Parts: sequence; structure tokens; C-alpha cells
Amino acid sequence: MMTAVKLSLYTILVITLLVYLKYYYHYQVTMFGLFKESMSKMDKSSKVILFGDSVLNNSRYVPLGESVGASLRDIYGRDLRIYAQDGASINNVYSQVEQYELRGESSDEMHIIISAGGNNLLNAMNVHALNDKTVNQFASQYGRLVSHVCATFSEAHIYLLNVYHPMDERYQKISKYIDGWNESVAKLVDENDSDRVSLVDIDSLFTEEEDFTDDIEPSSKGGNKIRRAIVDGVNEFL
Repeated sequence: MMTAVKLSLYTILVITLLVYLKYYYHYQVTMFGLFKESMSKMDKSSKVILFGDSVLNNSRYVPLGESVGASLRDIYGRDLRIYAQDGASINNVYSQVEQYELRGESSDEMHIIISAGGNNLLNAMNVHALNDKTVNQFASQYGRLVSHVCATFSEAHIYLLNVYHPMDERYQKISKYIDGWNESVAKLVDENDSDRVSLVDIDSLFTEEEDFTDDIEPSSKGGNKIRRAIVDGVNEFL
């Protein structure tokens, strides 16, 4: 009987190892394909900059090396700059922009990714102050931020991420406000030059519970979807 138990445990370990190796191989093949695709287009002077919140810096919520930033680093290497921070609101992005300005780099061939607004909605919900008026106020703040980024980096292309809908039922009550927010982001993109500002629609990508971790943060799987959307967006303008 002990022999049978040992054989069963051995079988489980072997199957687990094979599943892991299959996942690891698929991940490496995917990352190499993205790297090859991007490097075939990307000039060596190009930079990809991440401004915003934990949608772009979810390292706190996923295993080491599986964050959005880490997977993009595998593709862009030292051409990637990460200033996004967990918990950042719209106004926090201004200080992130200032941090980058201190580097004194040219905005030629620069691709700036912005994810902001989600924490403003969550913070307002937590103090029972989320309504149509506050969403409009946030949209105005966001519009000023985008104008500031466009003016600061006059040669850069800007990519605006919208906000995904959390699947946890505790956040269902803010669903209509997320819709309102995403409409304002799409409108902002339409109002700007399409050669300068683009929409990255991550809301349409987050459709499964496995896309989330810690209830509301991007999981490794969700982060891979964000990474793919960003790479596709950047490649379109290379």
C-alpha cells in the first residue's frame, strides 16, 4: 500500500512538472515572438514610459518576474522606464512626469503609456462620494493631465488605458461609473490628434476571474493581456 501511495505521489509530481514546463515553454515562445516583432520595428532611440497606477505596476500582486513591467522589460530592455506606482491617482502622475523630466532625455521616438483614474473612482466609492458629478470632475482632471503630458513630451505618442470592470460583486455598484469614465477617456482620444493619442481598451480584455488577483488587481494572466495590448499599440506607430 505504501508503494502505491508513493507511486501516486510520484505521478502527481511528474504531471505537475510537465504542466509547469508546458506553461514556461509557451511563455518563453510568446515573449520571444513579441521581442522579435518589436525589435524588428523599434529604433534604438525609442523609449517606452509607464505612468500611472498598479495596472502598469502590479509587481506587488504577482510572482517575481510576472508583472506587467517585468514582461515589458523582457521586450524593451533598458528602453523601458517604469514610473507607475501602486495606489497612484490622477494628480500623482504629475510627480511621475517630473521624475522623468529630470533625466533630460529627448521625447523623440517616445511612447508614453498612462493608466490613471481607477483609484480616483475607488477612493470616492470608499467615502461614499462617487456620483456622476465626481466622475465628471475626475474626467476634467484627467483631461488636464493628458494635455500636460502632450505639451511636456511634444514628440511622443500617448496611449491611454481605460478602466476595466472588476468581477467581484462588491464593485458592481460602481459599474455604471466605470462606463461613464471609459466614455470620457474615449471622447478625449477622439478629440486629440490620432497620430499622437491612442486608446488601449483593456476593459474589453478582462473577461475572466483569472484575469484578477487580490479581487481587483491584474493577475499574471491579466497582466499578459495588458502587455500584449501595449505592445500591439506601440508597434502600430513604430
